[in-house]
Amino acid sequence: MVDHTSKPAAVHLSCDDYVDFPIETEVDGHLGYVAPDMLPLSDDLVADLRAYQALWEQLPQPKDIDDEKPIDHEEEDEDEEEDKDEEEDKDEEDDEEDEDDELEFEKVWNLIMQVKVAADSDVELARRLAEEVVTRTANLDDSGRQLLLPHIAAAVAGFDLHWAQVLVEDATILTQGIDDPHDRARQIVNLVAAIAGFDPDEAEALALDLPDPAYRDRAIMAAVEEMDGPDRAESLAHRISHPRLRTWTLTRLADHTAIPDLRDWTNDLLARLRAELGPDVTVRET
Repeated sequence: MVDHTSKPAAVHLSCDDYVDFPIETEVDGHLGYVAPDMLPLSDDLVADLRAYQALWEQLPQPKDIDDEKPIDHEEEDEDEEEDKDEEEDKDEEDDEEDEDDELEFEKVWNLIMQVKVAADSDVELARRLAEEVVTRTANLDDSGRQLLLPHIAAAVAGFDLHWAQVLVEDATILTQGIDDPHDRARQIVNLVAAIAGFDPDEAEALALDLPDPAYRDRAIMAAVEEMDGPDRAESLAHRISHPRLRTWTLTRLADHTAIPDLRDWTNDLLARLRAELGPDVTVRET
């Protein structure tokens, strides 16, 4: 039986996109993210680490240029290429289907942007474009529809609020059907962010209904960021459970140019990790 609370040789405090718990452990020289229950950490420290990740996501992120770098295929070993030819041939059809799906998703996303632009000057054009968007979105897989429907709703809300609310209902049903609780909660946060500007009642209800306090705080922060009414946004911000996130959100409401300073909190978390894991575990910041 594997002891999931045994101490690793090293842990890294490492925030990244799409991460809930920003701790990686080192095994055989390789780093990998772990769930909170994989380490012998106190509930208070786990809550603070998850809140730290949420606040890190508020930092301006530099553009990732790695995907833009060309791949130098000439440096690949020729013998290795020959060994992989057969396997690559088998996967080629699946790869082409994935590329087609990604291309269609991008086309639909660009159409949504066109709907937003047209909505300010030509409602009839915006409606025709939106109808095309909805038709094409229906042909995507569930994950694509989960991501796009809230943004379609936001795009049409300015000229057809009822249609937008119907799209939100469809998006909510799809999201509630996600099996993994963390994926489901994260998608609800995305849904809240997309609709808070035109349907604050539904956004607030979705946020407050999240059972996990960490994701509930994330959703409230997303709603507050997008809400038009400052009084309502401030009232909702006071319902954030984590004190640092609550303080930051209220600061952000007062000054939209504010940027969180994580230096002191980072040092505090590293010290607490070292204290709870003991001297045999190396603790680093990545």
